[in-house]
Amino acid sequence: MENKDAKLGKNLIFIGTAIFLSLLVIVFIFGKQILDLLFNPSLHVTTSFFGLARFQILNLLFCLLFFLVFSILGYKKAKQMGRHPLFWAIVCFVLNFWGYIYLLYSKKRI
Repeated sequence: MENKDAKLGKNLIFIGTAIFLSLLVIVFIFGKQILDLLFNPSLHVTTSFFGLARFQILNLLFCLLFFLVFSILGYKKAKQMGRHPLFWAIVCFVLNFWGYIYLLYSKKRI
């Protein structure tokens, strides 16, 4: 019988694959509009925020949010499994999705 964490891991892999394939379809259908948006000159004008362009700032915010979500998930799951939550929060922050999947499938106490 499969445990609950392994089932969650499989579901996360399935959802990640489905999102990736959906993004490929969206890019295939709306490729021209996406390119027009990405090459919009107003996104690439440097700002007073460390000389970064608006597009770079948006990318930075999105990535930090993504890292933070997996860090929180790793912290909560490690606490639930009786492992060191701060260590796993850092691992999941750095490795994101793959760190969280490893935490779900690992059996050893680290």
